[in-house]
Amino acid sequence: APPMQANLTLRVRTDRLSAVLNQLRDLGNVRAETTSGEDVTMQVVDLEARLKNETRVETELLALLDKRPDAPLNDILTVRSRVGEVRGEIERLVAQRQRLSHLTSLATVLVIIRSPDDAPALPEPPKGFTDHLADSLGGAWHAGVTVLVDSVAWLLQVAVGGFIWWAALSVLVLALVRYLRRRPVSASTS
Repeated sequence: APPMQANLTLRVRTDRLSAVLNQLRDLGNVRAETTSGEDVTMQVVDLEARLKNETRVETELLALLDKRPDAPLNDILTVRSRVGEVRGEIERLVAQRQRLSHLTSLATVLVIIRSPDDAPALPEPPKGFTDHLADSLGGAWHAGVTVLVDSVAWLLQVAVGGFIWWAALSVLVLALVRYLRRRPVSASTS
């Protein structure tokens, strides 16, 4: 029987990562260990700058609406539409900042647990009548399907593989029939 295996994915606070890894190492023999990370500092800096800029644009647009209450309706609607777009971008940037903050506060640990290669195989439980009957029926079903597939494969092999011979035989028979029909019948005299 192949060795048993289980995969676990753990989300751990970064301040607890070292302790958790040490506890996991104590559970068995570590065969391989890989650590990797991604520096998201530049992403955070860029995100903060874009968020600050969009917030400034929103403030300016709202101030423009307050200064010109008598502006034409079309201008007011255009500015309000732009405020809505900027507000949507701000909310998207805030969500990205929260996601990055969450990523930097948690680490992902993938643990693969395998049984030792030299572990004794688990003994199979004794089979009862129903288990034996189910195995027998399953074997009969499998054998029946195998015979059916083999039969269909043989028929296809004869049909496709023998096609050239069937075609040649058909041409010969047709030629013989035409020859016999065209040959003059000799009159027999008595």
